[in-house]
Amino acid sequence: MTMKITKTGRGSERNDESLLFEWLNHEVPESIKLSYETSLNTNRFAGSLQTNQIVGIYLEPITFSGEFFGEYISKNNNKSLEYITAKERSDQLARLQGRIIKFWFEGIKQLVIIQKYEIDIKNYNHVEYTI
Repeated sequence: MTMKITKTGRGSERNDESLLFEWLNHEVPESIKLSYETSLNTNRFAGSLQTNQIVGIYLEPITFSGEFFGEYISKNNNKSLEYITAKERSDQLARLQGRIIKFWFEGIKQLVIIQKYEIDIKNYNHVEYTI
């Protein structure tokens, strides 16, 4: 499965998104529940006449949990390798809280805001989180 966060704005039509965060294959949660709701305006008139107007279809809030575990090897700008801990990886995700971002999950893309980010730090190489 593919899960990532990119910036919003121009570039999506050219598939030129600025990547902010991407979950590695072993970090992707086992399941994410997506729920959409159709918003209707209903008008009722005398004589049992009723009309419905669809206002839109909206994604309900998403909640999922996962964990970062171990040390990761990361390439920095000068192409040298550096080690990054699970805690630092969690911090990269935490800095996106409160921003309007584009969330990608298996071909589905949606503008979202991370409203709440909870972490449980076991140690620097084991961090559990809930978004």
